[in-house]
Amino acid sequence: MDDNVKESHRLILERRKKLDILKESGNNYLNNYKGNTSCQDIKKLSFEDNTIDNEKMSFVVMGRMMSKRIMGRSSFANIKDETGVLQFFIDKKKLEIQKAQTDIDNYQLDIDRVSAEKIALQNEIIDETKINNKYKQLHNMEAKLENTCSKHKKDLKFFETHNDCPTCQQTIDEAFKTSIIDKKKNKVVEIDSAMGQLVKEINTTETRLSKINETMVAIREKELLINRYETSISEINKYIIDKQNEIDELSDDKFTTGVATGQLTELQEQLTEAESTKVKQKEHKTYLDTARYLMQDTGIKTKIIKQYLPIMNQFINKNLADMDFFVNFTLDEEFNETIKSRHRDVFNYNSFSEGEKLRIDLSILFTWREIAKMKNSMNTNLLILSLIHI
Repeated sequence: MDDNVKESHRLILERRKKLDILKESGNNYLNNYKGNTSCQDIKKLSFEDNTIDNEKMSFVVMGRMMSKRIMGRSSFANIKDETGVLQFFIDKKKLEIQKAQTDIDNYQLDIDRVSAEKIALQNEIIDETKINNKYKQLHNMEAKLENTCSKHKKDLKFFETHNDCPTCQQTIDEAFKTSIIDKKKNKVVEIDSAMGQLVKEINTTETRLSKINETMVAIREKELLINRYETSISEINKYIIDKQNEIDELSDDKFTTGVATGQLTELQEQLTEAESTKVKQKEHKTYLDTARYLMQDTGIKTKIIKQYLPIMNQFINKNLADMDFFVNFTLDEEFNETIKSRHRDVFNYNSFSEGEKLRIDLSILFTWREIAKMKNSMNTNLLILSLIHI
């Protein structure tokens, strides 16, 4: 047991020594990255100098990620180095755009490389037209030499197999015949030698043309590869545009949300004002409803009329009697008149003469005067003129 404890202490001491060495070297993080700033420097640039442009400036910080929080397409993380802790924001869509842009850059490098290889291959077959023309000329020369050689061989065979001329039937001179045969043989030998050289040249040209064709196939493959790279770049650009549109839409949503928040606040203020107005209008409506109820035939109006109708009828009949118009005049609650003469015959207002109508009008006028006097202590004098002549 004691040996195990001693071994554990020994291992702990060795690890501490290694840790002290790392601290002295200043390399607290075992990786190949080289930092160019610290968390404290970035904070200073951001909060004190206010010179950070997230779209144009980049930093390399050597530290340890202490925490992260993923929220949909966005994330937050805290990184810590020897100078402090820095929180940074990660936008997934922007990272996707950056990755896509990196892919485009890589494809562009591939296009440049393949284009350079294509140009080098094109330089190798710069003599394509010249070789093709030469090949045609060699074949034409070969055909002419074959025709010439065939003609000489035919003549040689004729002189070797004939002693007489088939046209004139004369004997061919032996010396002449021998001379022609020698010339024809020499000519055939000369043409065969030339044909041999020509065939070698044709073979060399065909070899070169074969190489040119192989090179042209390689160039075509390079062109197809470049087209694929360009198509990939085009698709990636479309992808970047789509992602940027999504980012813009989200930014517009944030702006729209801010505008909507302002509008909502304004609407809430309007709602509060409208509710206050509603309370006032409701109170005013209560007063109007009360007044309307009081003024209805079933309300206070009926009670007042019932209270004053007997007095009004009494005064009307008294005034009519004072004007020697002996009828019984009665008003009901709806101010419909009932006029009886001798308390039996029933008449209406239109049944009387103009003078009698005038007496009825005056009696009602005097009655209202008396009612006003009783209710409001108001007393008035009336001046009535009739048949005025000027």
